[in-house]
Parts: sequence; C-alpha cells; structure tokens
Amino acid sequence: VDNHRFSRKDLEGRIWIINFIYTACPDQCLAMSGTMQVLQAVFRQNERVHLVSLSLDPDRDSPEVLRAYAKRWGARGDRWHFVTGAKTELRQLLEKGFHIGNSDDLTQHSLYMVLVDAHGDIRGYYQGDDPKAVRRLQRDGWRLNHEQHRSTAQP
Repeated sequence: VDNHRFSRKDLEGRIWIINFIYTACPDQCLAMSGTMQVLQAVFRQNERVHLVSLSLDPDRDSPEVLRAYAKRWGARGDRWHFVTGAKTELRQLLEKGFHIGNSDDLTQHSLYMVLVDAHGDIRGYYQGDDPKAVRRLQRDGWRLNHEQHRSTAQP
C-alpha cells in the first residue's frame, strides 16, 4: 500500500495469514475482508502474526485504491498489509506458491485463507466464509505462535 516492493522477506520470522481479494468485488471479498478484520482484533496483542490481503486485480487496485480499502477496514498498516503485483506474478504465486489457482481470470479466485509459519511453510488452508474453519484458523494461529515462540526461546 505504501508503494514499496513487498516481498516474502518482509514476513521472515513472522506467522502470517493471507487471503485473496479485489476491491471491486461486490460480495465474497467483502466477507473475507470482514474476517480479516476479526483476525486483526483476535491477534492484536501478538506482534508475530501478520495479515496479508493480496489483490488479484492489479489493473484497478493501485496503491491508492488499496490504501483507501485498508482504511475502510481499519487495517493497522504495521500488521495488515494490502499488496498486489503483476498478473503473471500473481498467477505463478497462486499456482506454484499456494497451489490454489489455475484460472486465466484472477477475479475467480479461491476463498481460502492460508496460514504460513515463520519459516515460510504453509501450515493450513481455511475456507474464509466458513465460521468453523475461521475458528480453527484462529486456534491454529495461536498454537503455531506458541510452538514457534518456544522453539526460538530455547538455547
């Protein structure tokens, strides 16, 4: 959102939850952003957990548009990041990085939220519009935080 090139390095050593949106989406993305807003509140005291909303519509979702969207949802810029990229990069990231896409139309995207550990390994996929799955994501996020916090605290 702040015009710098956001990359995986920005999340090194952090647990992160990513979802896939576009700001002109009239329904599902709004629900997904609402879920991310809840997750921001759930993990507000935990600086190791970051949220990433990846826009799949780079033609419309400029940094200015993403900044306004983030403000609309009360996103804390230091903890909830709104990013996008070139369409070829987005396709590759969805297909080869997260293994959840293969469509030419990026706006026909998954409703999955992905939990990634501090080493960059995917720990789980959660259906973002399923309240039970979101509760599981919250529980797994806290569990992962405690697990990884213990492993880094030991000599």
